[in-house]
Amino acid sequence: MWTLVLDSTSLVADFRVRSPTTVGLFDRAAAGKLSIVVPEIVVREVVGKFKQELKDARSHLVRARSKFVRLGVPLDVPDLDVDALGTEYEQYLRSTFERIGAEIPSPPDITHLELVDRAIAQRKPFRESGTGYRDALIWETVVRYAAASDVTFVTDNHRDFAESNDDVSLVAPALRQDLTRIGKAHDRVLVCRNTAAAIDYLFLRDEVLLETLRADPPFSSLQFLAVLDPVIALRVVPELALPERAEVLGITGVEPLPDWVPVFDDAEEGTGEAERDALRVIEAKHLQDDRAILEIEVPVSATIEFFMPASAVDAREHMRNFSVEEFDTGQDSVVLCSAGRDIDLRFRASFNTATREVTGIQLGSVEVRTRAMASRNAHLLGLRPGDVVKHARFGLGVIRALVGEGERSEAVVEFEAVGEKRLLLAWAPLERA
Repeated sequence: MWTLVLDSTSLVADFRVRSPTTVGLFDRAAAGKLSIVVPEIVVREVVGKFKQELKDARSHLVRARSKFVRLGVPLDVPDLDVDALGTEYEQYLRSTFERIGAEIPSPPDITHLELVDRAIAQRKPFRESGTGYRDALIWETVVRYAAASDVTFVTDNHRDFAESNDDVSLVAPALRQDLTRIGKAHDRVLVCRNTAAAIDYLFLRDEVLLETLRADPPFSSLQFLAVLDPVIALRVVPELALPERAEVLGITGVEPLPDWVPVFDDAEEGTGEAERDALRVIEAKHLQDDRAILEIEVPVSATIEFFMPASAVDAREHMRNFSVEEFDTGQDSVVLCSAGRDIDLRFRASFNTATREVTGIQLGSVEVRTRAMASRNAHLLGLRPGDVVKHARFGLGVIRALVGEGERSEAVVEFEAVGEKRLLLAWAPLERA
C-alpha cells in the first residue's frame, strides 16, 4: 500500500479539500488503498497561507470600496477577525484529516546542526539563498515514511524535489543519498505535481487494467487450476476447517482428493450462457514496463479426508460436520473422516500486459466458507431400505438400514466394491441410482 505525503502546495490550491481529485484520494484512503500523511509543518503552512489570503482579499475590498465611494455608491467592507477565522479553519482542516484517518506527524528528529550543515552545503531542498528550512523538515518526514513503504510525495515544488518537470517524476539526484542512507532504492519515492497526477499514476491505470481483466480474464478457473502443483494442494488442506480438537483426535494423515472442482456462478438472465466462470481478478498493480501483479481469487469445492484411531475419541461426537466411516485393520480400528468444503483460494501472480501471460503463481490465503449442515432426512431424499444408490467414490450400493433423524440421519449401505459403509446423509454424496 502506498503512503501519500501531501505538501502545502496541493492543499493551498484546494483550501476546503473538496475538489473531485482530493475527494477521490480520501475515498481510496477510506477503502484502505493508501494512507495519507500531512506533516504538522504543512498544516501550519496551509493555515498561515489561508490567513494571508484572507488579509489580501480584505485589502482588495478596501481598495474597491474607495472607488465605489468616488462614484457615490456606498459599499460596506466586513470587519474580518482573521485570527478567529484562521483558528476555525485549522479546526476544520484537522477534523477533516482525522475523519479520513490521515496522520499528522510532528517534525522528525533531526538536529539543528544537521540542518545547518545541509544549508551550508546548499544541498536540496536548501537553495543558494539559504531558504529551505521547512522543506528540509518535510523531506525528512518523507524519508522516514519511505523506510516502511513506497511513498508518493505530492508537491508542486518540482524545482527542489523532482528529477524532471514531468507531472510524475523520480526524486532529484541530490536527494537520493537520503534514501540510500536508509537502505532504499532511489525509486522508493515518486514526486507528483498534484493530486490529479497522483490518482492517475497510482490508481487509474490499475483500475482500467482491473476492469479489463474482469471483463476478459486471461484464463479460466479450469486452466488456472490445471497448473497448480500438488504441493499447493497439500498446503491448502491443513488450513481447512478441521475439528477444534484435532490435536486430541490423533489424526494420522490428511489427503485431498486429486481434483479441485471450480465453482461456477449462475448465468445472468438473458445471456443465453449455461454458466459463467467465477474466477475473479480482485487486484491489479502496474510495475515497470509491461509487468503487473495480480491478486486472483478462485472459488472451488473440494473434499478432504483423514484417518484417526477409533479408540482416540468418540468420532461421531466431535466430527458432526464430517462423514465418518470405521474400518477394522486387524490391530486397531481406524476412522476415515471426510467432508466437502467450499474454499476461496487466493493467489498472487505476475502478469505481462502485452502478452497476457501469467507467471510466478504463488498461493496466498485460503478461506473456507462453512457450509451449513443440510437437513437431509431419508424421507426428504426419497430413500428407503432396499433402494439402489450411487456414491461418488464407492460406486453402487444397496441401502440396508436408515437410522437417526435430522442432521444426524445415517444410511447403512452395502456397496458392491467396498462392502458395508455407514454414511451421514447430511454430507455423504449419495444419490438414487
